[in-house]
Formats: sequence, structure tokens, C-alpha cells
Amino acid sequence: MSCSPMTIVLVLAVIDKLDRTKLLETRTQARLAIREVNGLFSDGLTGQIPSDGGQIAVTVIVDEPDHVPLAHTDSEIIDRAVTLQGRTKSNVVVLIGDTGMAIRARYAGLNFVLVPTPDPPAKERPRRKGSPPTSQHLGKDR
Repeated sequence: MSCSPMTIVLVLAVIDKLDRTKLLETRTQARLAIREVNGLFSDGLTGQIPSDGGQIAVTVIVDEPDHVPLAHTDSEIIDRAVTLQGRTKSNVVVLIGDTGMAIRARYAGLNFVLVPTPDPPAKERPRRKGSPPTSQHLGKDR
């Protein structure tokens, strides 16, 4: 069975969000993602990922110089996906990790896949406000 050619497109808002996130509680996943992105694009703005059906093209879309990003990052990502779909006349599928962005994609008429987000390792889980510290937060066994 042959697969249609596929291109994964990263908009700058996604990369910017990963850069900001790597400094927060979920930093391990963001750092790993940024490392992969850097490896893919070490020679420019395009790369290739091997797959069972051949190679999947990966590219970064750089915004036009006069583009003013939307204040809310999820809205910016959806806006860029809508723009890409309109310009390329291709089916754009957005990979989404949260419900708010899924609602925005649905409202914009985009296809999307909700990607489950794994729980962070125990040492990175933030303590809820008002909850007593556990051995995990104290860094020792009880």
C-alpha cells in the first residue's frame, strides 16, 4: 500500500513555545523536542524523517516580515495552520496536546489529532498549592 506524500510543518510559534516551556516544569519533554528539531534543521529549514513508507519531509515556516503574531500562542498556531491550508490547498492536520487548542482548531474548520501528553517524571511533578509535601517533593523516602 502506498502512502501519500506527507510534510510536517513547524510554525515558529511552536518552536517559540517549546523554547519557553523548556524553562518550566515540563522542561524535559520540551528540551528533548528542541534537541530533535535542532537535529532535523541543522543545515537549514527543511529535513527528513525516515518512515516505513519512505521519507517524511519536515519544514519550518518562517513568518512574513510584516506578520504580527497573535498574543495567544495556541491561536497563533491555529491561524498559521489556516493560512497554510488556504495557500497550499492541501489538507492540514494539526497535532494538538490540549483541549483548548482542539476547540480552536475545530472552530477554524481544521482537522486535528489530539496527541496524548505523558505524565512528567515524578521528580518534575509540581506540588499543588495547599497540599502537604510528599517524600517526592522533599527528595527523600518516607
